[in-house]
Amino acid sequence: LVTQTPELAARQSRALLIKQLFALAIPIAVGIMVQTSYHLVNAFWVGRLGADGIAVISMAFPANLILISLASGLSLGGSVLIAQRHGAGDQQQVNHLAAQTLSGQSILAVLLSAVGMLTAPLILRILGANADIFADAVTFLRISFVGTLFSFLCLSFQSVLRAVGEAKASLRVIIPGVLLNALLDPLLIFGWGRLPAFGVQGAAYATLITQLVTAIAG
Repeated sequence: LVTQTPELAARQSRALLIKQLFALAIPIAVGIMVQTSYHLVNAFWVGRLGADGIAVISMAFPANLILISLASGLSLGGSVLIAQRHGAGDQQQVNHLAAQTLSGQSILAVLLSAVGMLTAPLILRILGANADIFADAVTFLRISFVGTLFSFLCLSFQSVLRAVGEAKASLRVIIPGVLLNALLDPLLIFGWGRLPAFGVQGAAYATLITQLVTAIAG
């Protein structure tokens, strides 16, 4: 008979913990990198329109980043509570907290979307947008604010899935979403056949459609 020593048990426990951490951390890191590619893909195609197109999406980026950071922070708070109840085996509370997280994020997103669309010109003036791109930047930013609800829902679903240990599941939504965005960008920016060219606004529409699809998939 082989008796397990406390040192061996401790090593096995640490190895298991490290394995579990990597199982959660790697999909999360991949998800963040994939989501970042939204802006890279937009910049790649819009860059073909010239410097003004890049300037438009650059002006909108800070506002979008603030919204994403806010949604991520709030989703993280909900996911901590969900993970605690999931660990305790309380599925009823898991469902309740998930519903509260999603509904709370939705209400906040709608309010922020409305405020953002009304104050888009003011935001761009504060950011120092040039007169040459101001009108396009206002339109681009307002289209982006329309997608706030879908963006918040996407981040909330990802947090809920990670909280119950399903970190890989969110990748099945994120990765196809980025591929869809990469496909829609050139079609909507430059047009194709009877589909008109929307110019720089096409990138905003492509992201909006992708956010809607990924929110439904989530």
